[in-house]
Order: sequence, then structure tokens, then C-alpha cells
Amino acid sequence: MQQTIALLRSWDPKAARIVVALAVVSGIADALLMITASAGLSRAVAGERPTFVQIATYLALFATSNLTLSRAISITCNELEQSLRTLRERIVDKIRRTDLLTVERLGSSKLYTELTQDFDTISLRLPALLTNMQDVVVLLLTTLYIAWISLSALVVVAILTALVMRWYTRVADKMQSRYFSMLERQNALIHLIQGVIDGFKSLRLSTRKTQAVQRNIDAESRRLEGEMRSLGVENSLGSSLSIAYTFVSLGCVVFLVPLIDPKMKTVIVEIATLLLFSLSPLAGLASALLSTTQLEARLLSLRGIESALTAVTPPPADDTTKTETFAQLRGFERLEYRGVTFHHRDDDQVLFTCGPLDFTLERGERVFVVGGNGSGKSTFMNLLCGLYVPDAGTVSADGLAVTDTNRDALREQFAAVFTDFHLFDRFYGHEDVAAETVNQHLTELSLAHKVTYRDGAFSTLDLSSGQRKRLALAAALVDDKPVYLFDEWTADQDAEFRKRFYDEILPRLAAQGKTCVVVTHDDRYWDKADRVIKLDGGRIVSETRPATATARP
Repeated sequence: MQQTIALLRSWDPKAARIVVALAVVSGIADALLMITASAGLSRAVAGERPTFVQIATYLALFATSNLTLSRAISITCNELEQSLRTLRERIVDKIRRTDLLTVERLGSSKLYTELTQDFDTISLRLPALLTNMQDVVVLLLTTLYIAWISLSALVVVAILTALVMRWYTRVADKMQSRYFSMLERQNALIHLIQGVIDGFKSLRLSTRKTQAVQRNIDAESRRLEGEMRSLGVENSLGSSLSIAYTFVSLGCVVFLVPLIDPKMKTVIVEIATLLLFSLSPLAGLASALLSTTQLEARLLSLRGIESALTAVTPPPADDTTKTETFAQLRGFERLEYRGVTFHHRDDDQVLFTCGPLDFTLERGERVFVVGGNGSGKSTFMNLLCGLYVPDAGTVSADGLAVTDTNRDALREQFAAVFTDFHLFDRFYGHEDVAAETVNQHLTELSLAHKVTYRDGAFSTLDLSSGQRKRLALAAALVDDKPVYLFDEWTADQDAEFRKRFYDEILPRLAAQGKTCVVVTHDDRYWDKADRVIKLDGGRIVSETRPATATARP
């Protein structure tokens, strides 16, 4: 319950006190309802007729119970959603400010699950615990009432209650362990299903591949089924035990206690009725066992994500320092990377090393990065723009060292179209951009017949791969950054647009003083570069300057 209690403590203290008070009042009203009903039944058996006061009391208690519980649930939902919104915003803020490697390690499937399904589970499960608080009050008061009218009956009920509670306590930890295992299986299955959706085209072209993926999904589904079945059995046993507890208690009170306490015959109807009424609160508390387990697991998982992000997210720099650093970097003439090294790891095992890299990037130059698959080109680009934080080495701009405190300012100098780019439907951060400016870019990129920019958004994103990359380039041009990174941008372009990219777009950017770093396999256009950097095994193995580069203005 630690995580659940910690979440409740984030609420407004006054609202929390009101919720507790309302739940207690509702529980008292429910308990009095049960006592009034059982006493009325006992009188009816004795031949007495209900009075107006008794009926009015019953209706007043009924109204009190429902009104106070409704109000408590309303306040609970309000405070809970505010807390969850704050938590969600905090986690998303840390995600956007963390480094790329951390996001890659956490995995998109897990993050999606945490920020959607986990929040939904908490939002639905926690308010139900409010009725469980009411159930506790009901059971406590009815137990006291039973003690008042028959001490013998209380002893029997108390013994049975102690045995049941001992079982619940022992099974709670076991259920939480099972639930964590279920979450891991669930995340693994979501990852596999996401692969089916993202890789739909390639799967439809290969029966063998489709069947292999399906076998993997089936195996993971069976494992998840096993975990869910175990949880379901444990939860059902809890509910069944609460029912069994009620009827065993009822049997003992009806058949056993009268043998010990002859006075029981005068109150046996009332006690039996109370025990039957207790069936619903007991079942509610049994189901609360699973709800609490789920809440704790989901909250622990969210806290784990937040802790992982907090550990690598530097505190934001003050506005003055940020503005000054940004201005210095914005006007850079040379970016220098000295001894920069980065390791891709799986736990403690190094899978790939990029570097050490010694590299200089000059203002306004065009640098082509070439190399085979797995040579480290993508890692090189991520290091260049600060998405990857180097494990060793230094980065500087005109002698100003780039550190954790100003790395954001370095990233702000880059606009990029990566191979795995995401296309937003609007220009976030440039909401005031003129539609005429954007549509002019679309015309220059031969997209005006397919998409237009109006009312702050693109008319459609339903484009071919090459057109989507051109639209991504239009978005990058609106960013107007000093450095542009293009990772295999021409791979999906036709011959005409490939030629336009090298002969028109890159020279135009260079004329504007923009630095362009291009990952490319188009060797026929390498003469358009000022420098060609070749990577192999994560290192720069050659750096050449095409003869035509020296003749350029």
C-alpha cells in the first residue's frame, strides 16, 4: 500500500479529510441500515408491525449513505485525476528532456503502456477502494453490534475472521509477485503486436515470416494466459473464501452457538440477518485485494520509470545562462569533437563502440558521411547533434565546452530528417509561421498538389515515403537551424528529386550559411561535398576533399 498511500498524500489535505469523513459517515449509515433492517425483521418474526419512525429512519439512513458516498466518489475522482495528470505531465516532461539512449533502453512499447494503460488502471481501480473503506466501517460496526447482543457469537465470528485475515495476508505478497510477472508478459506481447502493425507489409509478403511471428505471439500469449489464469484463480479464491466465511459464520451462529449459549434464541434471527448482510462488504474487501495489488504494481512501475528518467535528466539551466549559451552557439564558426567515444551496451556488455572520433564541423560546409551498414553512421549523427551523450571525449563550439548544463543549447543548433523521423501534423514551436511561407516550401518541394498548410496544420499526412520525407524537409526548413542533418534523405526519392537535392537544395542552404551533414550512398554525387567522411567499425577511416570543392565560392 506504500505507493497508493504516497499518491493519496499528494492530494489536497482538506479534500482528503473530507473524503475520509464522508466514507466513514456512509459506512456508519450503511451499518445502521443493516442493523435497522435486521432488527425490523426480528420484530416482524415476533408479529410486530413497523412504525412510521422506523420507516422514516430507514429512508433517512439510505439517503445519507448514498449521498455521502456519491460526494466522496466525486471528490476522489477529481483529486485522483489531478494527481494523475500531474504525474503524467511530469513523466512526459522528463522523457522529452532525457537523452535518446535512455528512451531506447526503456523501450517505446513500455513507455506507451505506462503512460496509457497504467494510468487507466489506476484511474478505474482507486475510486473503488473508497467503497472498501466504507465496507471496513460497516463490518466494524456490525461486529460491535453483534458483540453487544451476544458475546458468544462474537467469539465465534472473531476466530473465523482471524483465520481468514491470516490467509489474505499470506496471499497478498504472492499475488503482487504474480501481477508484476503479468505486466512483463503484457509489455512483451504489446511489443510483438506493435511489430506486426509496423511491419505489416513485409509480413504480408512472407508466409514463412508471418508464421514465425505468429508462433512467437502465440507462445507469449500462452505465457500471459498462464499468468492471468493464476491471478484469476487467486482472486476467485478470495471471493469464494469471503462467501464461505459468511456461511460458516452463519452456520456456527445458527447451529453451534445456541448449544453453548441458550440466550441466543432471542437474537438469533437478528444476528443471522446481519451476517447475511455482511456478505456484500466481505466480497468487496476480497476483490479489493486484487485491486490493491494491481494499483501497487502499476504505481511501482510508473515510479520506476520516473526514477530511471530522473537519474539521467539534468536539471534545467536558469534562463539567463540558457539564453547566453544559446546565443554563443547560434553564431558558432566551428564545432570540434575530440576523442569522442560512445558505447552501445546491453547491461554491462559492450555491443558496439563508436570512436574515438576526432572531427571538426565548419560553418556553411557540406559534409557527406559514407560507409557500409553497421559502420556507425547513425550513432555518429546522434553524437554530432548531442542526442547521444559521449562516454568519453570533449565537444566544443568556438572553444566553449559543451557539458550537461548546456548540451540542450547544442541540440538547438540542429534540424534533422532521420531515417526513423516522425512527421507531426503541425509546426509545434512555430505556430505563428505564415501559411504563405510554408506553402512556398511545399511548392518548391513539389508537394503543393498533395498537401497544403492552413489553420495551423497540414491538410493530410497520407503521402508516399518520398513525399513524407520532403514534407519533413519543409518542416526542418521552417525550423531555420544553423546545421541540417540528412540521414539517407534521398533513399526514397526519384532520380529527379535526388538530383535536385544535391544540385539545388544543398547549395541553397550553403549559400544561406547553413551547415549540412548528409549520410548518403549516392557516390555519383560525392563531388558535391566539401568533405567526404568514411566510417567503418565506428571510426573515421578516411576524410577526402573532392577536387571540385576547392573551386566553390
